Amino acid sequence: MSTRRVQIGISSAVLVYLAVAAGAYAQQPAGAFPYDEAAKRPGQLLFKKALEDQTLPVDDELKAMQNYIVKFSLPRLTLAANQKTLPEMRDLIKRDLDKASGGTGPAVEEFNKQALKTLTGMLSPRYNHKPVVRYNAVILIGELDQVVRKKGRMASRKAVPYAPALEDLTTWVGRASVPDYLKAAAMRGVLRHAEAGIRDPKAVASVQTAMLALLNGKTPPGKRTAKVHAWMRRRAADVLAAMKSAGVGNQVARALTGVMRDDTEPMRVRGTAAEALRQVLSGTALNTLLPEIKKTIDQAKASGGTAAVPTTPVAAKPRAKAGDPFPAP
Repeated sequence: MSTRRVQIGISSAVLVYLAVAAGAYAQQPAGAFPYDEAAKRPGQLLFKKALEDQTLPVDDELKAMQNYIVKFSLPRLTLAANQKTLPEMRDLIKRDLDKASGGTGPAVEEFNKQALKTLTGMLSPRYNHKPVVRYNAVILIGELDQVVRKKGRMASRKAVPYAPALEDLTTWVGRASVPDYLKAAAMRGVLRHAEAGIRDPKAVASVQTAMLALLNGKTPPGKRTAKVHAWMRRRAADVLAAMKSAGVGNQVARALTGVMRDDTEPMRVRGTAAEALRQVLSGTALNTLLPEIKKTIDQAKASGGTAAVPTTPVAAKPRAKAGDPFPAP
């Protein structure tokens, strides 16, 4: 699959698995996540001014602005009335940042800092949120930007994902105790960071390590089905392809080549690995393997193996496991 703009979606078969395999979420008494309608004003006006003026307020006004973010704006994801329109709610939350002068600045940084902490808090079993809320919280973490995208005929600006969020997203993908539906959400964020370009060498190494571990794990863990595991491994290959690096000692290229050549692998996985190789290799190495890459891609296409996954977001309500791995904030 080309990674010029890979969008992670979830096929119906995968979605059914995620809904069933997560099991019934713990029914412990839920604590109320902080939501305060009164925090909307004057905090909203202070936030708008801070975004436009590139200057944070101080003292009580700063607290009011923070309360708008953490007690009104973000907690709207948790309200029962909004749970059928959570993608639209995420867009509404992000729309505040369109007012940022130059697409960045101290108010954007403050929003991201508060958002990462608050959204992670929503994953805590302390609040017992439904999985659809938790899923969208992780999706929004992956959508945080330190430079906000601007679209327009006269001027445009590319989004730059919020770098500190990548560490959490990568950790959740690799943590065995995290439910698969949250791993799928985190993987979407990791891919977004990879496509935009990861600048920190340590983060690059961490992401590559996590994706290689997933790609090289042929046996599905726990009760995960073979079909879902193949889907996860293909997404790992997409991330590695988006990073456009053969890796230290060609470890990425070697792993992808091994998967591509393994005739015991599902054809979909082999085809995606071949597509990824075309992105990470260059020069002589690419020319040497190109005939084999093209042959594998053609075989995968013939079997339906490189068809794009649907881009429909999670619509069902998978239930989280008891023993949630996320600590209370």
